[in-house]
Amino acid sequence: LVVFNLIHVEEGENPLHQLKHVQERYDRTLNTGKVAIWEWDLRQHQLKIEPDIYTFLPLDPSIPAHNPRSWRQIYHPEDVPKVQEAVTACIHGERDQFEIQVRVRTSRGTVRWFLIRGSVASRLAGRPIFISGTALDITETRNTMEALRQSEERFATAFQMSPAPLVIASLETGIARDVNAAFLKLLGLSREEVIGRTASQIGINIDPNFRQRLMSCLETEGYAKDIETLSRTSSGEIRHTLVSGALINYGGERCYMTLTYDITDRKRYEEEMLKRSIEHERVKLLEHFIADASHDLRTPLTVLSTSSYLVEQYAKSTLRTLGMIRATNPSDGQVIHHTQELNRMVSTILEQSLTIKTHTNRLSDIVERMLELVRLDKQPAFHFAPVNLNNMIEDLLLLFENRAYRSAITLSASLEPLPLASVDRGELSRAIQNILENAFNYTPKGGKVEVCAHRDGAFAVISISDTGIGIRPDDLPHIFSRFF
Repeated sequence: LVVFNLIHVEEGENPLHQLKHVQERYDRTLNTGKVAIWEWDLRQHQLKIEPDIYTFLPLDPSIPAHNPRSWRQIYHPEDVPKVQEAVTACIHGERDQFEIQVRVRTSRGTVRWFLIRGSVASRLAGRPIFISGTALDITETRNTMEALRQSEERFATAFQMSPAPLVIASLETGIARDVNAAFLKLLGLSREEVIGRTASQIGINIDPNFRQRLMSCLETEGYAKDIETLSRTSSGEIRHTLVSGALINYGGERCYMTLTYDITDRKRYEEEMLKRSIEHERVKLLEHFIADASHDLRTPLTVLSTSSYLVEQYAKSTLRTLGMIRATNPSDGQVIHHTQELNRMVSTILEQSLTIKTHTNRLSDIVERMLELVRLDKQPAFHFAPVNLNNMIEDLLLLFENRAYRSAITLSASLEPLPLASVDRGELSRAIQNILENAFNYTPKGGKVEVCAHRDGAFAVISISDTGIGIRPDDLPHIFSRFF
């Protein structure tokens, strides 16, 4: 430490007075720099300190600071041996200078850190007679360094314990300097496989332009946010990842830290939602087509149904007329021959008209079901109300009594007493009616159709069985699919 004081003495001015001002400035300089200059006279066992030690450092006034032995009470007990060792080495000629950091206890009960430097200033007959040096208050520096150390420890702890995958790499080379457990778990790697290597060397980057994109953001903005890329795990699995990063100083080296989110599940969900959206649009288009086609088909189907009915009636009327002609001319062979030919032709026409009628009715039924399907898709909500299920079932059975009689099918019911159920009567009735229609369509003459209802805990169970051809096991998984 070198302190210069240039003294300019004006003519007629008292030099001692000027020297006093210089000493004051000198003391202020030392106080401002938080540094003291000391000299130890080994012969007199006296210690000189500038500036005044009691002003420079709050000490107990009862402690004679000029006595070197008194400093045992000032130094922290743990640091006394350190001071003794350094001074003894200089006295015995083992060293010419020393530099140590010690703690000093003040009269306020606080502890301050000092950097003590000393060297042998003068010798006599080879033995030191003066040791001088400086004492620099480094408390704030030590506190700053300690705060920095604690901050680095907290960062290291947070870095390693973070659930987010983190990597620190050199900005210049891309070599990994540190990595946390979450990143290793994400890609199934060990720490040894990552530290000291680049992402390309590890083989985790699939996108060859990823580092270029990352570096471009870091160099222009100082950070990178949400760069989407593909990463390969140690097992070869490809994962969708989202990478963000920022520039940091790591151990004095310019580095960057990246945070990697695994968005594979999110991407799959988005793809699934896109597929569903496309499928939904397809269904909507199909619904519109069905609705439009069904409405357009109703008119020609009505015409076909009416025409087939009229043809049927005309054919029946013609057959009756031919019968009357044969009855009035029983002996006329030619009349009988022609009427028989006409009878066969009209009978064929009647059969064809009945076929047209059957298929027209079937097509009309399909159209109505398609319209019903569109209606159900558009229905915003069901209308629930208390319903007597047995009464509803009995009303439905009445609708099928005539059909059962015509088809020679036995229709029966086994209904246990049931409480009122909260249902949409209209929709449930349509569902049961559709199942009954299906049962009658596939049950041959002489067969049976039975409707049963019973209670199972908090639920009512309605079952419909028939003696028809049944459903193939391969078709069972698809019975609720559209248009199956």
